[in-house]
Amino acid sequence: MSDLDTDYKKLSKELLKVKVYPTEPCYIYTNVNDMIIFDWSKLILSIIHKYPHIYSKLMDNVSQQPNYIDNLHNNCILSNIQLFLPKNYDFLKKEIISIWINKYKSHLHSIYIEDKMDLLMWSEFTSLDLGVKPRMKKISEIIKTIDDYVLINSNNTDDDGN
Repeated sequence: MSDLDTDYKKLSKELLKVKVYPTEPCYIYTNVNDMIIFDWSKLILSIIHKYPHIYSKLMDNVSQQPNYIDNLHNNCILSNIQLFLPKNYDFLKKEIISIWINKYKSHLHSIYIEDKMDLLMWSEFTSLDLGVKPRMKKISEIIKTIDDYVLINSNNTDDDGN
């Protein structure tokens, strides 16, 4: 794993802790909606600055912007780069979202497989059948919600950073 990948993973943990766990036989808790409505304004430069490889990549992107030098005032690079963030950190958001999605799907898939195995092994117990099937259905719905979110955001080319 590269240092850049490690930085992305650490930053993704700092911004949002992925939570997925079964609460009862027929229920599951996730904080997927927290990911979907995540406030990207929390992704401020001071946070990014803690991750050297991400910060370096951001600086490269910013320095390639037209009128970059003209837009810097008083040689205060750190504060002025903030002006560029909404249009230049899409690469970073995509990496972080990808990490979150992979975590959600991995956790959900594990619970789904476990429930499926329980269903096969204990199918004669109707109470288990009544509890596990609704949770499996709910997991499928959550995965569809995640996939729809990804599809909508991958088609949204006019992202303003929010």
